[in-house]
Amino acid sequence: MVEKSHKKSIGFSVLPPEEILIDTQYTLTVNIADLHGQFDIDHSRLYHYAQRYLKGVAGLEYRLYPEYSKRGRLHLHGIIEFKKEISIMCFYDNMMDMLSKSSIEIDTISEMQKWSEYIVKQEKYMRRYCEKKHVIYEFTRDSVQPMETPRSKTSIEKWL
Repeated sequence: MVEKSHKKSIGFSVLPPEEILIDTQYTLTVNIADLHGQFDIDHSRLYHYAQRYLKGVAGLEYRLYPEYSKRGRLHLHGIIEFKKEISIMCFYDNMMDMLSKSSIEIDTISEMQKWSEYIVKQEKYMRRYCEKKHVIYEFTRDSVQPMETPRSKTSIEKWL
């Protein structure tokens, strides 16, 4: 389905920036190191995490979808596309900070139809879950998180 040939280190499988092409779509998987279990308690924290590292990168388009692993870990799968040369370097700079809190995979898409089906395989369940929690299902540059009631900062918010 997706070729995995560029292992850089444990928890980090990413094409090097010099192999990234403008206007080409790539896979993106983000497994957040949820040290305090807060993403599973409050899905909106996952949204804020994704937006923190991605939305500020000009010329980066993305669509990410949350899902649960077989072990119950919330993570993101999706597609990214770089529209400008500078967006590649900005993303890779942000990614270095993300790596202290996540494992990341970026690779070429060998079969778009299969990858597109794979990233939304839990759509039915996750859409219901997101509606119940009043959070968005699809993360994009233009996503707007629904307003939440104010609450005090938790340990994960201080950590991020």
